[in-house]
Amino acid sequence: MYCQGLQASLHYTVLEKISLYDRIKSVGKKKCTKFMKNTKDLIKDTALRMFNEKGYKNVSLRDIAKEAGTTIGNMTYHYPKKGDLVLAVQSVSHDLFDFEELDKIDSPALLKNILSSFTDIMERRKTNYFMYKNIIELSQESPEFYENIERFRNSIYDYYCRCFLKLKADGLMRNDISDEQYRTLSYILTTIQHIWIQECTQYYSTHIPHPDMDKASADLLYPYLTEEGITIAGSM
Repeated sequence: MYCQGLQASLHYTVLEKISLYDRIKSVGKKKCTKFMKNTKDLIKDTALRMFNEKGYKNVSLRDIAKEAGTTIGNMTYHYPKKGDLVLAVQSVSHDLFDFEELDKIDSPALLKNILSSFTDIMERRKTNYFMYKNIIELSQESPEFYENIERFRNSIYDYYCRCFLKLKADGLMRNDISDEQYRTLSYILTTIQHIWIQECTQYYSTHIPHPDMDKASADLLYPYLTEEGITIAGSM
């Protein structure tokens, strides 16, 4: 009986130690994962700042690693190529745009979100200046980068189309305007918000006055609003 009790006690002790080891291992793994995520974010944020300040072509992976306080090995573990950093920055930029689920938001709030989106898109351009300045080169280097731009642009167009038809049905946008005309408005607004691409070409004109694109977008939207819609927009 004593031997059986001792054996059971030893068995329990071993299991307890294994359980404790697993818990310690789990905590260590979580801390390691968090540390790696923090390092990865630090590298990405450092790269964005350096690309904006010094120019995309003038910054190497070694420059970024040194500025971020990490090794080139750790750097390339997270981002093997400079293009991978660009894709990471692009992903964050696109994810910041809030494509609301239309059935979960009321129309007044939706209208305000649309108007806010005009400003948000322009602010995102300032934050990621290097990406827009080098848009043609980056698109040529990375088909994925260009495909992401097209996918994001299509998402914005589709979002505006659905928003305008909902606002029309709820009386905040004019009912005497056809659905096709609202799709045209969606196309124009989406195009305006990507007009910056012209700045990267030799055909960009500096002689014609350029209004702020967020204000220009809002100005285009206002004639489509009902009196109620105008009141809500004016309360922002």
